[in-house]
Amino acid sequence: MKSIHIANYIQEESIIAQKLVQEVTGLKTGLLDLDMRFRFCPGELTVVAARPSMGKTSFALHVVLNAVLREQVPTVFFSLDCSKKLLLARMASILTEVDSAKIRIGNISAEEEVSINNALNELSNSKLYISDETILTVSDMHKECETIKQMHGLSLIVIDYFQLINHVQSQKSIAQLITDLRHLTSALKIPVLLTSQIGRACESRGDKRPFLSDFHAKYREIVNTADNVIFLYRDSYYSPDTLKLKTCELIIAKNKNSITGTIEVEYSGEYCKFKNLH
Repeated sequence: MKSIHIANYIQEESIIAQKLVQEVTGLKTGLLDLDMRFRFCPGELTVVAARPSMGKTSFALHVVLNAVLREQVPTVFFSLDCSKKLLLARMASILTEVDSAKIRIGNISAEEEVSINNALNELSNSKLYISDETILTVSDMHKECETIKQMHGLSLIVIDYFQLINHVQSQKSIAQLITDLRHLTSALKIPVLLTSQIGRACESRGDKRPFLSDFHAKYREIVNTADNVIFLYRDSYYSPDTLKLKTCELIIAKNKNSITGTIEVEYSGEYCKFKNLH
């Protein structure tokens, strides 16, 4: 261990007020109520978890689009589940509010086609890097991120999703995988958003909102290793007649830098889109 005088540290890291504030407060999510409690901070691993079909990928894409189009920072998206074309279709739907199903089957109007082309042009000018290779290790992703960071800079890493990262299916290897992900974010000093599925335990309860204990036993190390854990929950998935048909709860179950709690946002499934509720 080597101590360093604060003046030398400030000089070596080229720290100025704007940079200090940005690195301490982190990147915004684009959802105002969530931003009051949570940011993506350098060196932190954030897990966004839910049961299937709750909107994990859509949430990840919302964060990515906010980062590259609003914050205008370099971002890499590792999609282990969807192809680049499908991701583009979903991002176009988010940006234009053209029904994603219509885009997938090609049933769009001339006006919608113009809107989609404008959205694609906006994305073309952004600092977004996408990988849809389905067989990747954490080491593969680490090397790719190092290359992008050296050549273009890098401010956010998104991995969708944990259970599809290439590894041997054993408790020991999964624990090592989580350790490798922790090393990825701390070594590069870049925030990592990792999506993950959770077990079915929550579906056997009357209140189906997830808890940290709902991670499958072999994935429990995620809870200990992650800096932040956010669950997605939509009551409409289980109760179609709910009064909150387009409401999604963001349950901050673990938060390194602030308080936990639940925030409600709007989710439009036809557009794969998250919005501020008010």
